[in-house]
Amino acid sequence: MSELTPGFIVAHGHRLEDLTDVAVKFTQNYPLAPLEQETVLVQSNGIAQWLKINLAQASGIAAMVDVTLPARFQWQAYRAILGGDIPKTSPFDKDRLTWRLMRLLPDLIAENPHFAPLKHYTSDDHDGRKLYQLSGRLADLFDQYAVYRADWLDNWVKGHDVLENNEPLEAEQLWQPELWRAVSNDIGIDDYWNNRAELHQRFIDTAKSLSQRPSGMPPRVVVFGISSLPQQMLQVLDAIKGYTQILLCVHNPSQFHWADIVDGKEALREAVKTASRLKHKPELPDEPDDDELHQLAHPLLASWGKQGRDYIRLLDLYDETLAKQEAFNTVKLELFEPHETHHLLSQLQDDILNLRPVQETRECWPTPPETDKSLQFHVCHSPQRELEVLHDQLLDAFARDPELKPRDVMVMLPDVNTYTPYIDAVFGRYHQRPGERDPRAIPYTIADQGERHQRPLMIALELLLQADQLRFTQTDLFNLLSVPAVQQRFDIHDDDLPQLKRWVREAGARWGLNSQQREQFYMPPAEERNSWWFALKRMIAGYAIGELEADHSSPWAEVEPYPEVSGLSAALVGCLADVVRALESWWQRTQTAQPLTDWVLHGEWLLQQFFETDDDSDHLLLAKLSDELYQLRDIGVEADNESLLRLPIFKDAWLERVDQQNLNQRFLAGAVNFATLMPMRAIPFKYVCVLGMNESDYPRSVPRVDFDLMTDRYRPGDRSRRDDDRYLFLEAMLSARDCFYLSWVGYSAKDNSERTPSVLVAQLRDHIQQGWGVDVNNLTVEHKLQPFNTSYFSQEQPGYFTYASEWALAHGGAKNNDSTASQHTAESVERILSINDIKRFIEEPARLYFNWHLDTYFGSDSEDLDDSEAFVMDNLQSWTLITRLVDCGKRALLQGGGTEAALLKELNRINREGALGIGAIAEQNGLALLEQADKILGSYQQGITGYSQFNEFPIEVGFEHNGLIIDDTITGLHTNEQGERLWVVTSASKIAKNTKKGGVEDGGWKHISAYYIGLMLLNLQQPTRLLIVSKGGCQLPVAAIPAELALQQLEQLLELVALSVQQPQPMHLDIALSWLNALDKKDNDEALAHEAAQQKYEEGGFNAPAIVTKSDYCGRVADTYEAIMTSPHFRRFLNELYDPLRLTMVPEEKS
Repeated sequence: MSELTPGFIVAHGHRLEDLTDVAVKFTQNYPLAPLEQETVLVQSNGIAQWLKINLAQASGIAAMVDVTLPARFQWQAYRAILGGDIPKTSPFDKDRLTWRLMRLLPDLIAENPHFAPLKHYTSDDHDGRKLYQLSGRLADLFDQYAVYRADWLDNWVKGHDVLENNEPLEAEQLWQPELWRAVSNDIGIDDYWNNRAELHQRFIDTAKSLSQRPSGMPPRVVVFGISSLPQQMLQVLDAIKGYTQILLCVHNPSQFHWADIVDGKEALREAVKTASRLKHKPELPDEPDDDELHQLAHPLLASWGKQGRDYIRLLDLYDETLAKQEAFNTVKLELFEPHETHHLLSQLQDDILNLRPVQETRECWPTPPETDKSLQFHVCHSPQRELEVLHDQLLDAFARDPELKPRDVMVMLPDVNTYTPYIDAVFGRYHQRPGERDPRAIPYTIADQGERHQRPLMIALELLLQADQLRFTQTDLFNLLSVPAVQQRFDIHDDDLPQLKRWVREAGARWGLNSQQREQFYMPPAEERNSWWFALKRMIAGYAIGELEADHSSPWAEVEPYPEVSGLSAALVGCLADVVRALESWWQRTQTAQPLTDWVLHGEWLLQQFFETDDDSDHLLLAKLSDELYQLRDIGVEADNESLLRLPIFKDAWLERVDQQNLNQRFLAGAVNFATLMPMRAIPFKYVCVLGMNESDYPRSVPRVDFDLMTDRYRPGDRSRRDDDRYLFLEAMLSARDCFYLSWVGYSAKDNSERTPSVLVAQLRDHIQQGWGVDVNNLTVEHKLQPFNTSYFSQEQPGYFTYASEWALAHGGAKNNDSTASQHTAESVERILSINDIKRFIEEPARLYFNWHLDTYFGSDSEDLDDSEAFVMDNLQSWTLITRLVDCGKRALLQGGGTEAALLKELNRINREGALGIGAIAEQNGLALLEQADKILGSYQQGITGYSQFNEFPIEVGFEHNGLIIDDTITGLHTNEQGERLWVVTSASKIAKNTKKGGVEDGGWKHISAYYIGLMLLNLQQPTRLLIVSKGGCQLPVAAIPAELALQQLEQLLELVALSVQQPQPMHLDIALSWLNALDKKDNDEALAHEAAQQKYEEGGFNAPAIVTKSDYCGRVADTYEAIMTSPHFRRFLNELYDPLRLTMVPEEKS
């Protein structure tokens, strides 16, 4: 096997496929010796996998390939050339330097006057977090200086506080050289490798002097898919080219020399005086005038190409390709072959390849046909709509082109983490359906995800790492217990959580582990009420003792048992106690500042104590967490940092390491790839889709660091995030083969106001319009706010379509209401209803259609958790406790006793349950509850006077009409000596008016409808009066209803129920009563009645939202009052339901 020809070889090409062929041919035509490794430098995992796949396809296998990052290779090269005395890892690495700076900065800030700016910033740094963040920023900045401004650092070490050309530093920046000298002295300035400039220069001199390749250097280095390298790295490659074969595969947009068409060309000419290897375009002058550039070169390349321009031009300083041409005559190294130009996108790419200005573009290309879909612009209202539109567009593309596969589609985003929930919601929903695979399911993978805010285990860990500031609310604990790895560790399952939530809520746990932990939030010492141990003691007492007798006034140790815990399920309480005990132990460990080494031990304990899993991905994550923990410990030890740290610093340091990008992430997995726009992610795909191209999001903005001295001192090759993003966008466009798809949020979802796309999109659209004379609006689809808009189901606009057939079925149903209604009318409706079912129907008739016909429930029971004390009880809590006291008082009255002792005993019991709060708050809340209960009970006692007999057992009531059956029971019936029956109900709600005339409060009708139904059902049996005693002791006596009238009204009611099952009825209790009451007040003027009802429905009133917005069902079937008013059954509901209700539930006239 012949020796490799060393040298610095550069292959230029405008298509990555051609550059890949060069890399593959080099490995085949000039193979390495057996057991020697190929060394490949890449910048992203996507490029690494792309190259490995192509090497495997060419050779059958891709083995002995060491893929690494340029910076890591650079340090390995230093050690290989200069010897093993150089440490394996650089002490100037950002991580190590951060911890060293954290140790050095406090003393420097305190003692050195030059550090006054930093002293002001850290003056209020109570937990050290500012110091840690500042150290990280400075470490990153010094890392950039070491790569791009090593001469500055060399001058600073030697005591010269200057920049280039001996420019003196400003006084407020003198702390930077002082700090660098302190760092260098701390690391050990006597060792040359601790001076980065000296280390680099010694490496260059030594490497160039060698004639034989050292054992640690690879025989060949392939630099593939990197769009920019710092000059220092190029110098490293240049130094070893005498004995190592260097192959750079450079993605170059144009075959001509184009360095002079981009801003900053003067500085580049000064830095690179070597002639360019690329040929000059004949029409382009050697030194073009800036004002004429747009007429001489391609405007998009001039605007977007600065970052790539510098790199490509700097290569001319080191390029030996022409000198070594004979040794590589089997491989072509300038790969600018013309490609097909059959659509608009390929013509645009060809323009950039040939450096055509707009005028040449006009002369070269015809106007593209309307069927040309190679460039697409889609304007949406939200990120979710962007994904929904993309899903439909891809399904359409797959249908039109059977050879297009999911792996041929690349979707790029400014930040994939922002879009991940929407990607899973839209693309993932078709994968989760039971039964056969949905043909609309598109396989997809998401790369570049930060695990920190995505993986449940990481979210749980981050929650635990906030323990020093955490209140440990119900929400916190149940968020923790919803994580599978935590569930497995404590033997808790998903099915257990609803029961646990109910127990915890009813047992009184709100926040705080114990009294000691609550004390740090300024709670009274030794006050355990509403803590987790308070609730656990109640549960355990309930299991051991059971429910106390009503007259039992001395509970064990002042613990009121919670009797719901019983049977085999009681083991859950033990599991919950284990969780709380572990949290208590962890909280104790977090209370003091400790050195990093101790925090690492606590972190190890935390992982073992809280997480256990059989899931492979979680296993890998736990292993990664442990590995990063030990690496963090080693870094702290190397930096000699033994300072005391608070938990927030340990949390940030640990979790930031876990979230760092690496070359092992999943990519090119045979599915649609979603990824962040990253350097050289421009692998060729048939479809390249770029989403999120909003003006504020791309190019991405990085907040300027005030003390970055490189900002206003440009040198060729300097990195800029915005310039990087422009070049990334150019690479993405050049990598698309059949379609370049762009999408952005162009309209507000709230008010439909227009939003501007990224300036890059605007430039592209302007160029297309000027170069091809195309109206870009013809290439643009402005999508509707909702995926179920009718435009997507008509054939009038071809740009609007959807594969979401569920919406199509819904629209089909809407179009065929008559046939649907007749079909359902033919069906008999059979159902057993309770009084509460009818009550809910009366409030919103449309509810029945959604609940029964569509099995859809809006505004369902919430699992809201209680995370705070009852400082001020909300209406529901107050209603519940008043009702409980009233029921207790009623029992005492009916048993012939007084209410005072019974109420006090029940109130003490409520207090022991933790429902009243703590201290003076509990006393105040208790007095307020007693006052309300006394008023209701006094009025109740007055109302039952003369009705000595009380029916202890529920009375069964029922009614049947046309298959609908009302079946329920009623309690609270009293009888006098004449056998007359009185139904007495008490309510803590505000129902009856506190006026002389009486009547129903405006907000009381929603409660009273249930009593209306019950009253009619009772009067079918025998005449029965009704007495409602409501909040404040206010009474509403209602006369008995004639049985014939009750029968008629019940029949009408059930007929309306049957009607509402067939079709959603736009009606609402409040609207009907508003209309009827206004009609009475306005002398039967229906126009004024409609006006009043419309205002209530669409506008609301003082402190009362519009009904259309607050209703769960009616607002969905009637977006305006007109839809209610024009309903064919509007009058029928008024006349047969709401007016009888209103006229029946009036105060009984006193005889």
